[in-house]
Amino acid sequence: MKKFIKLNLKITAFIICIPFILNSQNITIDSTFTSDTEIFPFTPGTNIYGLGVSGEVTLNSDTSLVRLILIDSSFNEYLLYESYKMISNSSNYSFSDKSDETAFMDETKPYSIEVQIVDASIYIDDLSETLN
Repeated sequence: MKKFIKLNLKITAFIICIPFILNSQNITIDSTFTSDTEIFPFTPGTNIYGLGVSGEVTLNSDTSLVRLILIDSSFNEYLLYESYKMISNSSNYSFSDKSDETAFMDETKPYSIEVQIVDASIYIDDLSETLN
C-alpha cells in the first residue's frame, strides 16, 4: 500500500510539473565574473515563474563567497544561488540548473542579476527561465 501511495504522489508531482518543463527557455550568459557586478540578461516585459542557473565556481580561500541575486522590476530580491567554503565540498566545481529561492515563483518581471564575489570566480553558462 505504501508503494502505491508513493507512486501516486510521484505521478501527481510529475503531472503538475509538466507545464513548467514544457515552457522554459535558456538565456546564454557564457561569462566569468571575478568581482561584484550587475547583469541585465532579461527581455523587458517578460514574466517568469522560475529561474535556474548553470555554471562553474572557484573558491580561492576559506572566506570566498559567490552569490547571485535575482532583482525584479519592483526591486525585490530573491536568492538565485550562493556558495562558500562552509557549504561546499570542493573549491572548484560545476553545477546545473540551481535555484535557491527562485525555483517556483509567483509571476515575476525579472530586471537583473546582481553578482556578489569575494575572493572567488563564477562562470555562468546559462539561465533557464520558466515561462507561462
